[in-house]
This record gives sequence, structure tokens and C-alpha cells, in this order.
Amino acid sequence: MNTVISSAASGITVTFYSLAINRKKFEVDLLCHSIIAGMVSITAAADNVELWASAVIGFVAACIYLATKELLIRYEIDDPLDITQKHGICGLWSLLATGIFDKDKGFLRTGLGSFLVI
Repeated sequence: MNTVISSAASGITVTFYSLAINRKKFEVDLLCHSIIAGMVSITAAADNVELWASAVIGFVAACIYLATKELLIRYEIDDPLDITQKHGICGLWSLLATGIFDKDKGFLRTGLGSFLVI
């Protein structure tokens, strides 16, 4: 369930972004890539986060995906399949999200940063 919620939140976020920026043009490729980014971002924490946290993780994954996509375009770094954004950067976010949102040892639950550092 967490994987579905995270990927849906990521897809919805990018859909609203795409419609807000392009007004009349909907970009399906952004939607597909952001769904994968949401799935990658929840992977490390999927077994031990609450449902609201998986939605937040998916939302942040969409923002990270869009920001890194623009960054690579700005610096003319060639990544035609968006692998760096989806699997690299969102994978790092997945590790950080585990330390933040974990139900038992996460930063929001305990207030301690030890699990986040690990």
C-alpha cells in the first residue's frame, strides 16, 4: 500500500506541475518518470512507515525529480532516460526518508537523529 500511495502522490504532484506550467499540454513522460521516482523513493522505508508518510515521501520525490531534471538540463548533462534523477537522487532520498519517517526509530518519532545518521 505504501508503494502505491507514494507513486500516486508523486504522479499527482507532477501532473499538477505539468498542467500549471504548460497550461494546455500534458506531459505523459513526466508522469511516468515521476511514478517510478515515487516507487524508488519509498523502497527503503516501505515496510515501516505510515500511510501519510508515504504520501509525503512521494510528494518530495516528485519535487526532487523535477528539480534535478532542470538542473541536469541547465548544466547540459546528457541523461536521456532520467536514470540519475529517478534511481540515483530519489534513491538517496529514500535512505534519508527512512531515517526521518520510520515508525519505530525515525527522527519524527523519537526526536533523535541517530537513526537518520545511520
